[in-house]
Amino acid sequence: MEFQRPPTQEQLNRIIELLLEVGEQKIQYLREKYGIKFSYIPTYEYADKIIAILENAKSKDISEL
Repeated sequence: MEFQRPPTQEQLNRIIELLLEVGEQKIQYLREKYGIKFSYIPTYEYADKIIAILENAKSKDISEL
């Protein structure tokens, strides 16, 4: 089995900041539409994807997601 790098503390902190900025309504929408689980961030790569999704969601209206 290949070693997978865990997320960094900086990534986890950024995810928390973005979750607070994005807001509950958009977070729920992303969970339902894309099946994203924000409670479990297993790898560095997954954390990067979550950050990109949240940064995108922050700047858009929910109808544009």
